[in-house]
Amino acid sequence: MENTQEMEIKKRGRRRKTDEKTRIEIRGQNKYMIDVAKDSECRNLILNALKQANSKDFGKEVVIKDVLEILLPKLTNKDIEKLQENSLTEKEKIHKAHEEFNKKNNLGLTFNEFLIRRLGIS
Repeated sequence: MENTQEMEIKKRGRRRKTDEKTRIEIRGQNKYMIDVAKDSECRNLILNALKQANSKDFGKEVVIKDVLEILLPKLTNKDIEKLQENSLTEKEKIHKAHEEFNKKNNLGLTFNEFLIRRLGIS
C-alpha cells in the first residue's frame, strides 16, 4: 500500500532571500539601526555633532536619539521630496520621466518610443 500522507520536505542549504520574506511595518517598530560604516562623511558629521554636544561639564550624555528629536520636527515637505528623489535609482528616474511625459502630453508612448524620442533617434 502506498502512504498518502503529506510530508514536509526540508531543503538543505541557504534559503533564498525571496522565500517567506516579510516586510516590517514601521508603526510597530521600536528600534532602528543606522549603518554608516560605508559612508565616512555621514559618520564624521554624526560623530562631530555628538562630540560638540557632549563637550560640557554637567548633564547626561547626548546620544543620536536626542539629536533626531530636535531635527525631525524641522523636516519640511521639500526635504521629504528630496529624500524621495535621492532614493530612486537611475532606471527608476527614467521610468518616472517617461510617466510624467505621457501625462503632460496626453500620450501613450511605450518606454522604448519615449527613449527614441528623447534621444532624437529616428
